[in-house]
Amino acid sequence: VQDRYPVELVVQDKDGGRAVVAIVVNVLNVAPRAGDVDDQGDFQEGALELLTRAADRVEGSNIWFRGAGSDTPGDDLSYIWTAWRDAGQSCAELQGGQPLAQQSGLNLREVGFTFGDNGDYLVCLVVRDEAQEDSPPASGRVTLINVAPTASAGDERVAAEGEAIVLEGAGQD
Repeated sequence: VQDRYPVELVVQDKDGGRAVVAIVVNVLNVAPRAGDVDDQGDFQEGALELLTRAADRVEGSNIWFRGAGSDTPGDDLSYIWTAWRDAGQSCAELQGGQPLAQQSGLNLREVGFTFGDNGDYLVCLVVRDEAQEDSPPASGRVTLINVAPTASAGDERVAAEGEAIVLEGAGQD
């Protein structure tokens, strides 16, 4: 645990002579780790994994991610998740900007983000320890496919020949 620890060394020879030396050891906090998903998508400690099946990756769906962090034993970790429109940048390049969505919490290892439009998205995870040290960001990318719009032409109408009729239609995407 990060702190200052006094350490004392006592040396004694066979004739009873003694020497005592005291020093202070400063133990510094080590930042936690979060890592990227490898090419096969295998989940490992310190990785970010896309949980939602490929068939469910459509605009308007809730897309689930799972992350893991590691740090010195006993530290509680906070997970800070951000979602961005993917413009080819890394999570580190986007830090300090305005994400599309953000969620954070103690031990928040799984999150869901809903993206309203098709396209490419970047999700970033930073793990923070009790000493407020942040890991380098981990990232995951997801592509959402378009869903066809719905259309309605209204109810069936009956009209006599030559009679004017008003038709109303509606669509939604």
